[in-house]
Amino acid sequence: MNDVTVDTAPAARASAASKIYGKGDTLVTALNNVDVSFQAGKFSAIMGPSGSGKSTLMHCMAGLDNLSGGKVFIGDTDLTQLSEKELTLLRRTNVGFIFQSFNLIPTLNAMENITLPIDLSGDKVDKDWVDQVTEVVNLSDRLKHKPNELSGGQQQRVAVSRALASKPNIIFADEPTGNLDSKSGNEILEFMRLATTELGQTIVMVTHDPVAASYSDRVIFLEDGQVVGEIIEPSADSVIDQMRTFGN
Repeated sequence: MNDVTVDTAPAARASAASKIYGKGDTLVTALNNVDVSFQAGKFSAIMGPSGSGKSTLMHCMAGLDNLSGGKVFIGDTDLTQLSEKELTLLRRTNVGFIFQSFNLIPTLNAMENITLPIDLSGDKVDKDWVDQVTEVVNLSDRLKHKPNELSGGQQQRVAVSRALASKPNIIFADEPTGNLDSKSGNEILEFMRLATTELGQTIVMVTHDPVAASYSDRVIFLEDGQVVGEIIEPSADSVIDQMRTFGN
């Protein structure tokens, strides 16, 4: 397949984003006036030490959590102006999710799990697109198998395919290889890489793993709720060097 042409406008962005938990002596500032954007058609990673705000940033940008101040956008849509019903609809139609846990329905086969969100929304499955997705993630010969007949890596491929199946504007991945061995994890990362270069998808991944981050086009580093750096076209070594500066 040839590389696809993608829009260079941000698929998602945060403007002066702040998130505060608790109050008084228990007050925690998880995000402190964060400005960041994620380009369409690119694979981006968010990294930082424990408690840096990386998962909070992803959850707020995905509409899973509300900001205390500032704004987040998916495309041109300001999520802070949406009702809960509107947020639910936006997540269903415009956002894909990949988590550590595969969250597959055990009684459904792989293909049924992949198309389940589309079926539940009442939309029509684009069979040609789903076939293309399952081919890219090397799952075509396992589509009739149920989750208990698949390895952990194959189950995560189903989860990746499910996220891609509805052609979302953006996919958020939270430690997607956290429950996998290194070989299976690297395969999933390669499939996510192909999803951007061959299918034109936009992926934002939270990870603590420098090797995982090296598959991305760009790494954003957070510390104490603030963006403290970035690397374009990262290598595992360049990510490790940046992480060594945390706390200094």
